Amino acid sequence: MTEKLPNSTDVTCSDCHLNHDGTYYLSIRVTDGAGLFTVIATNETNVDLTAPSLADIVPQFYVTSCVTNCTLVSNITGVQDDESGVRRCSYAMRNSTDFVTDFVDNGLSTTVEATGLQLLAGQSYYTVVRCENNVGLTTEKVSSPVIVDNTPPSKGSVIVSEDRTHDVFGIHSSCHLFNKTLRAHWFGFNDNESEISGFRVAVGKQPNATDVLQFQEVGLTTNVTLPLTNINTLLDGDIVYVTVESRNAAGLVTQSSSPATRLIAADNEQYMKEGDFYCLNV
Repeated sequence: MTEKLPNSTDVTCSDCHLNHDGTYYLSIRVTDGAGLFTVIATNETNVDLTAPSLADIVPQFYVTSCVTNCTLVSNITGVQDDESGVRRCSYAMRNSTDFVTDFVDNGLSTTVEATGLQLLAGQSYYTVVRCENNVGLTTEKVSSPVIVDNTPPSKGSVIVSEDRTHDVFGIHSSCHLFNKTLRAHWFGFNDNESEISGFRVAVGKQPNATDVLQFQEVGLTTNVTLPLTNINTLLDGDIVYVTVESRNAAGLVTQSSSPATRLIAADNEQYMKEGDFYCLNV
């Protein structure tokens, strides 16, 4: 017990030993000149010695092609403080070395929307979230990076290929039997910033055209066998091109077309007479 001067109006405990998540009260005894006294107690005080907890800061997307007036959105997960509660959170944006914005108050929202950002191609950006509890303790968490990629994949090569041996040596088939399928192979598509996320393939009578077969998703494979059945626009002797469209994680695309390939029937008289020479100048 600590004695205070008669005219004191406040009480401070400067050497109290408190335990985390404990509940404490201050009791005050007021004594008059006759030795009579009254005892009163404060409301409970809960002790919180730990900062709020944060799980993950999850970007809405991990690659962007934006460099001017950009918006990056992240979700805050698992923010809580069981003892004193979360007062507020704030966020700032940084690259791999420095902060590029000041901290901005985000209240108790679990969504961060950083707007008006100027980003540099090839760099990674992070959302830093700082949350404070009701006793002033703070904790910070950094999101996974968002990569800025504003260039499409590099162009590769596309060939009409009879088999994997032709794939290995990059041998294009200028002649292809006009039957039910057409096999294509491609190589050399690259994206050093965000990598290739998928390919689409089409067939047309001109480079980059799709008048024979519209683009179809084929995933991350490097060869595909395409159906040529029930296509009224194709005739024996027609020349076609296979076009491959590569797409990176930012959604940017590059297209490359194969050299010309002549479709020939097995009983084509000129082909039977000239063989592969029939297709040398397609």
